Amino acid sequence: MDVLTGLAALGGAGRRRDLLGIPGVTDSRIEAALHGGAIIRVGRGKYALPDAAPAITQAVMASARLSCVSAAAHYRLPLVTGRETIASIRRLIATTAGTARFDPGETASGGVHLAWSSERPVPGAIAHRQQDESDGNFASALDCVVHALRCQGRLVALAIADAAVNQGLVSFPALTARLRDPAAADARITVGLIDPAAASVLETVARYALLISGLSFVSQVEIYAVGHVDFVIEGIIAVEVDGAAFHSDRRSYRADRRRHNQAQLAGYLLLAFTYEDVMFDPASMIASIKRLLNLHRRRS
Repeated sequence: MDVLTGLAALGGAGRRRDLLGIPGVTDSRIEAALHGGAIIRVGRGKYALPDAAPAITQAVMASARLSCVSAAAHYRLPLVTGRETIASIRRLIATTAGTARFDPGETASGGVHLAWSSERPVPGAIAHRQQDESDGNFASALDCVVHALRCQGRLVALAIADAAVNQGLVSFPALTARLRDPAAADARITVGLIDPAAASVLETVARYALLISGLSFVSQVEIYAVGHVDFVIEGIIAVEVDGAAFHSDRRSYRADRRRHNQAQLAGYLLLAFTYEDVMFDPASMIASIKRLLNLHRRRS
């Protein structure tokens, strides 16, 4: 592997010792790439590609590792970044008594989140305490999730934690072991909301809205002759939130109609919500579900 490919594998920047640990990279090749302008020196024994992301370069310059929301993309963990999502959740809370504890907090916070083995201030960066050993420029997955649970608003942290548990990157015992101190009380509440079966940020946001609504529901349900649905609400309404029910080709349309009919024959009402429905206005999604429930009950 050459120096450029090695730096790219590290995220765009790296320390000399990390580069020399890559087969095929030598000091002479690092110097040749540096003198040829293919890479730049960002500190003593620290190098970056000219187009490296500022966050990764900052981490290398500070001898730190990216963590929390700054490392989420590295682990393929979703971020709730839309202000519309937060605003709609808050509208739902405002109209539902006793749900203030579900305040979602803010969207993923700005700034670069860095982890060190001992915290120290760096201008423009949010510092976290690194506890796990980690190679490269990113904190361990466990550190990343724990830092998000301690640092971020509840909905942002829950989306990250849901995905990390679902992917097998972290476990409940590991999370609880790291969150026993009094300062982690709020983070422990979020851990209690994790659903290991949640397969997407859409499911996390929809489930969060359902928790606030007070409706009784079960997630990740298999219905005979229908297949998998994301939620069954009040034992009556089957809900899909991944948009898979919306297709343009004729074969998919026929399959959707068959599923719809089978759900009806099994005694369920079927609702499907798009990405925009869930992420931009979950309050309206809940209102639609409640309207259908009320219609069903009046007709029963």
